[in-house]
Amino acid sequence: MTTQNTASNQTLTIREFISQHGKQISEGFWFILALTLFVFLGPFAAPIAIIAIYSLRQSQGEAPEPELATQKAKSNHTL
Repeated sequence: MTTQNTASNQTLTIREFISQHGKQISEGFWFILALTLFVFLGPFAAPIAIIAIYSLRQSQGEAPEPELATQKAKSNHTL
């Protein structure tokens, strides 16, 4: 299989075409894949995100949360 390059009338094989335009082809592929997944799985992503949040909370256990930076600044002013 060959494709015609109209600018210079040279015959390119598919491998040569892919090697010359690989980055553009790859970007197009990932764009189409991401768009397709977003369109089809978008409404169903919420349950997955909720499950991930609860599983992260359980894996962290009952560790105390760090103080806010504003609370530290206020406590430093009182010293």
